[in-house]
Amino acid sequence: MSLLAGVLSTLTGALPKAVNRAIDAVLPDKLSEPEKEAIKTAATDAAHRHELEMTKEVVLAEAQFNLRLKDMEGTAKDLSALPIIGKIVIFIRGCMRPAFCVSTIYWDWKILSHAWEPPDRELFILINFLVLGFLFGERTLINVMPYIERWTKARNGGGS
Repeated sequence: MSLLAGVLSTLTGALPKAVNRAIDAVLPDKLSEPEKEAIKTAATDAAHRHELEMTKEVVLAEAQFNLRLKDMEGTAKDLSALPIIGKIVIFIRGCMRPAFCVSTIYWDWKILSHAWEPPDRELFILINFLVLGFLFGERTLINVMPYIERWTKARNGGGS
């Protein structure tokens, strides 16, 4: 699931609860409990159908975006049709991730071993997040975030 779909799910997942709170606040007391529950069930079902439709739309939009990106950038097969330049571009594209990874690891090692002092700590963290996100995806950022939060709290003396 993509980050956008996760955010959308979080936002729309609260919808049934909000609908039920609104129903509790608006429904008159003269309705019986079974009637109230029937209304809540119908509203919750409608909210879940809406959530499902939104998730389908997000998946469709991501698929269309990926196809568009492939059409615009081309594929390695398209590049291999170019005699010399195509092979060079394919090689450079293949080297980007390892080059960024090795450069960032070296930079992190120098900074975390106090051999270098970064000009801006927040910039250091931001660049690491960008590189980690680019190289390893959002799952890495999710797994690393608790450590970053602890490090930030410790650096700030336990406060947030």
